[in-house]
Amino acid sequence: MTTAAQALGLWGWGREMQALYTVLLAQRRPPQTIIAPAAEHAAIRTHLGPATPPLQDTTAPDLSDLHTLYKTPGQTLYAPVIQAFIARGGQVTSGTNLWFAQPRPGAMVVGVTGTKGKSTTSALLAHVLRAAGKKVGLAGNIGLPLCAVWGQTADIWVVELSSYQLADFTGQCDVGVVLNLYPEHLNWHGGQERYYHDKLRLLQQSKQGLVNAQNADLAHHPRAASAQRYNTPNAWHVAGGVVRRGTTPVLALADLPLLGDHWGDSLCAVATVLEALGLDAMARLPAAKSFTGLPHRLHTLGTAHGLTWVNDSIATTPYASQA
Repeated sequence: MTTAAQALGLWGWGREMQALYTVLLAQRRPPQTIIAPAAEHAAIRTHLGPATPPLQDTTAPDLSDLHTLYKTPGQTLYAPVIQAFIARGGQVTSGTNLWFAQPRPGAMVVGVTGTKGKSTTSALLAHVLRAAGKKVGLAGNIGLPLCAVWGQTADIWVVELSSYQLADFTGQCDVGVVLNLYPEHLNWHGGQERYYHDKLRLLQQSKQGLVNAQNADLAHHPRAASAQRYNTPNAWHVAGGVVRRGTTPVLALADLPLLGDHWGDSLCAVATVLEALGLDAMARLPAAKSFTGLPHRLHTLGTAHGLTWVNDSIATTPYASQA
């Protein structure tokens, strides 16, 4: 029987929270309440059936009887009701933290974040690692919740992490790479300074941190001072349309079936991660030539009436459109 000191609540009912709910039930730790918009209540009842925990609306949640709150990434950590809950001793955590707390003997974990490009870089890294013969798990913010792969094994886990997931992140990565920083999600974080601070939490929670030296906001941030840098002339960088390791040319951007010079940044990040994992990046990076990219990211749809149609609908900020 769950006591008041152990009482759990869930805030949210998207894919991530449903996967977390399944894990908590398997651990015999059922939540005492679920907080979600009123429109989602019917879906919760349909999903859970007659044993549905008490439901609360997000407009006026009561957290007084809870000890631990598992929060959906979409709900800001800085909401007054959540900050008041923390101030009186309540614990706020996530499915991401729960997954990271589990032992994974022999497996390496790479965390990938950045304002833009994290899904593409995560998928590209997984592609190259698989071509190297590694058993790779790819999950996180890329669309597959970590709790949905609970119990699965891999040689290397590539985990995409959003700023929402990093704000209260307590896990540890073997390698953490931050691709770039631009102002975004300021309403969730309450301002640019806290957004950058939360994003760079990945470096604090990684044994080895990697950052893009060509992104000004990132390279000059105090929290990135001790991280290893790529996109410098003596490391992995792009010059003359070719990805190079120092002075050695390795891969021409023109050899990729992809649009955009910004691919150079992703390739340099991937190569630097490969080296951090102890792999021969110069030998492995050419496997990127068979990577076809993700939907909605400069995705060529075809040609009609003399025009080439490109879907770049994921470019939801000026920085992405400029790239």
